[in-house]
Amino acid sequence: MLDRNSNFVNGEWVPSVSQARIEVVCPSTEQVIGSVPDSSAADVDSAVSAARLAFDDGRWSGRSLEDRAQVLTEAMERLEAQNEEIAQLLTSQVG
Repeated sequence: MLDRNSNFVNGEWVPSVSQARIEVVCPSTEQVIGSVPDSSAADVDSAVSAARLAFDDGRWSGRSLEDRAQVLTEAMERLEAQNEEIAQLLTSQVG
């Protein structure tokens, strides 16, 4: 079962302001396969503020094209390394 208790904001997993949960249900079995935070408006505002700050302070926008391409290439490589697990999770979510 996949249970996530936090949101990824500003490069870190941070607890959701809201304690509410959303159950993830496999449509083919109708079984709960996990849960995620039912993030509040405050959670969204925090994430948007962090993204805006990262853009405005140059952590992203100030990087060269080559640096940004390298970051995206590394992200792609990490995703590819987990593609089997990701495929299984997505398949469970859509049945």
